[in-house]
Amino acid sequence: MDVTNLSQFTELALTRNIISLFADRERSKNYSVSAAGLFLDYAKKKIVDSEFTPLFILAE
Repeated sequence: MDVTNLSQFTELALTRNIISLFADRERSKNYSVSAAGLFLDYAKKKIVDSEFTPLFILAE
């Protein structure tokens, strides 16, 4: 995956309603992580599960 392809995810995210994402009652639990005394909550970001794999591939 190329960084320039990220614009497609941005365009999709802009069309999402954050409130509708919280229809998933597990979103807060599934979109947060705690380690080494730090807590990261990304539930309020307009990202969905299907977008994580390409981002992880890019990070590698």
